Amino acid sequence: MRVTKLEPDVITYSAGISACEKSGEWECALSLFSELREAVLAPNVISCSAGISACGRCGQWQHALSLFDGMLEATLQPNAISYNAVISACGKGGQWQRALSLLSELREAGLEPTRICPTVPELWRVRKGGSGGEHCGYSAKWPESRWRQMFSCTAL
Repeated sequence: MRVTKLEPDVITYSAGISACEKSGEWECALSLFSELREAVLAPNVISCSAGISACGRCGQWQHALSLFDGMLEATLQPNAISYNAVISACGKGGQWQRALSLLSELREAGLEPTRICPTVPELWRVRKGGSGGEHCGYSAKWPESRWRQMFSCTAL
């Protein structure tokens, strides 16, 4: 049987990055993302979102944020999955101000946070004086009505 060499495309790389995310292998996901770029293929929203999720899931908020910022620099339009993944990563990493800023951007883009985004209830607890409140510069400044408006997607 004749063996042919198949070249991976952006869909192949996206699937690989997503598989790495599901198995908790953020370094492997970043490696595949780098290979994608080296293959002179343009990352798309799906490959970027998968990379952001992989990093965020493993507590690598800096890498997740870097991938998200790279999307914007490449003029890719983040979708709800992209935003929710980076908001979650920042929230898990204690980056409350950035998570709130991204949540605001998400809403301004006409998108809605999902119930899987764990930072919404976490940020509400911080606002109410729960643990980590010292990291949230907004807690004392925003009136409760503003917080309720921001977090109306979730039962508080």
